[in-house]
Amino acid sequence: MTSAASIRKRGYALMGARIQARKLEDIVHRAINRTVQRFFGKALGLSLVLTFPNRHQFKAGEYASRCGDDVQQVTYASADGVIATFKCVKAPASGWCSVGDEEENLQRRYVLLNERDLIAMGVKP
Repeated sequence: MTSAASIRKRGYALMGARIQARKLEDIVHRAINRTVQRFFGKALGLSLVLTFPNRHQFKAGEYASRCGDDVQQVTYASADGVIATFKCVKAPASGWCSVGDEEENLQRRYVLLNERDLIAMGVKP
């Protein structure tokens, strides 16, 4: 039988990997946008901005994490899948937010948490 601490440790490792992949994906998207703008936009006199779809469009009531050790609940999600309002349920160790704080932010900055993730992080779904 595995202990709660080992399950929590594996949960944090998985969240960290997913968040690092999301950050890398954002860097690649920005680089592609800059390249397209530099070579095609100026040559054709166009203002081009490529948009990339979110992997997951959040719905109100779902849980997400931004840094891997926080838990945020979605209170509002825009229909276009870009902006959402997140309410802090479990504050991160870094202290960038506290329980009860709400912020409006880009959905792509957050990773969806499933029930197993929530249990590993010590939050009851």
